Amino acid sequence: MKNKFFSVMFILSILLSYCTMALCNSTTGTEIIPGDEWSWTRGAYNTFTGHLDLSDYIGRELTVYITSDLPYDPDNEMQSMPVFTSLNGKRIVMTKQSNTIRFTPESGKTEMEYAVSFRLPDKKRVRTALFTFRLTDEDGNELSILSGKIDNGTEGDRNNREPFYISADINMITMIITISAISVWMIVLIVYVRNKNRKIQEND
Repeated sequence: MKNKFFSVMFILSILLSYCTMALCNSTTGTEIIPGDEWSWTRGAYNTFTGHLDLSDYIGRELTVYITSDLPYDPDNEMQSMPVFTSLNGKRIVMTKQSNTIRFTPESGKTEMEYAVSFRLPDKKRVRTALFTFRLTDEDGNELSILSGKIDNGTEGDRNNREPFYISADINMITMIITISAISVWMIVLIVYVRNKNRKIQEND
């Protein structure tokens, strides 16, 4: 019985560890809409738009970083990487366009609408582009990681768009899973002790 008990506890520990890693490392999606003149030609400049619902972070200064998985040559990566070109309908001047944007959601103005411009690789033809958004607070703490994908006819389809959502706070997820793990251990321990006492009573 003792060996069986510890075997169950070991299996539960492994399962809970995998669940914790899966949740804490997960990414969520964000809606991105390709521009009307989108082209998959090598070296083509493209744009897309999207929006972030930041109502959970009212009054906090946020920083959003955007990157892509496109295979650029080191020589032209800086000139080709995605950059924010507008924020809530206001165009960002060319000299200030970058892959980083700051936004403080306020009551009645919690949605961040953006436009992004980037350039496709020159030497390698691609048919899909994955864009990753990293959201941090004023202290540089990571709040959420989001991703959006555009390809040549499936993802990014205007008629098949998925709603945007931001993942829960990673610290909160970890705390909930830890409490759940402790609860499972306590239940298993109580059952084990109860069965052991019952066996002792039966032997008496």
